[in-house]
Amino acid sequence: MLVKPNIFINDGVYRMKMAHRFHFPVQVRSAGCNQFFSDWHEPLMKKDFLELFWCVSGEFKFSSGILRPDCVCYYFPGDLHEIYPIKPGKYYWITFDGDALSTLIEHISLKREPHEAGKCPISRFQQVMNSLCCADEYSEWNAGCIGYELLTRSTAAFIHEENTYTARFVQLVAQHISDPDFSIDEAAKELHIHRSTLTRQMLKKYGMSPLQYLMSCRMQQAEAYLTNTVLLIKEIADQTGFADPDYFCRIFQRRNGISPQTFREKHREI
Repeated sequence: MLVKPNIFINDGVYRMKMAHRFHFPVQVRSAGCNQFFSDWHEPLMKKDFLELFWCVSGEFKFSSGILRPDCVCYYFPGDLHEIYPIKPGKYYWITFDGDALSTLIEHISLKREPHEAGKCPISRFQQVMNSLCCADEYSEWNAGCIGYELLTRSTAAFIHEENTYTARFVQLVAQHISDPDFSIDEAAKELHIHRSTLTRQMLKKYGMSPLQYLMSCRMQQAEAYLTNTVLLIKEIADQTGFADPDYFCRIFQRRNGISPQTFREKHREI
């Protein structure tokens, strides 16, 4: 006879057991592991702590999006918790409270939306859960250390994501340097981010806006053509994404202080 599996398994709710907890600015409150086998919906409840969810398998609907394997998401203090399993699976979770919680959330740029963070560090979650079972100062300190590690590791994907966007933009510029119709708006659309986000990340990494970077690459390419080829000025303008040769010459002179033709002649003399 087949036995229908349990709908929901909660692998213990591990909470700090010390009667007098340390008054850290931010501290681990509880941790655990939830596993779902079929439809189950957690009763809606507003909670006053930060909770990190790290998915191992399955899919889960949160108010901010769909949580999938190797992804994380958060509920902030005061959020109404909504969790609904779309596909049977498992996730680990850990909660934090403390007087400086809002400051921490702001300073490490936590975002509610699910995002990739790599394989769930199950052993670290289990170490936190084990520490929370012990009512001693070292265990509380240890849980706090690992908990903060988990929280910061969960944000690493945002750093990687920013680097990826700037790297992909650089690739797009290389691919479209001769295309006069290529624009920053088009690049942002292809990268699936807002233009202002791309601008902020390019300024942070390269110290220039996306448009400045594009024009700099086009001018460097033009200088190479003027130095190493016998292409006409009109042809160089066309090869570097300028439909209007006169506009190309104005931009070149503004950047170099001399016209393209004078630039070519000086390098021939050298």
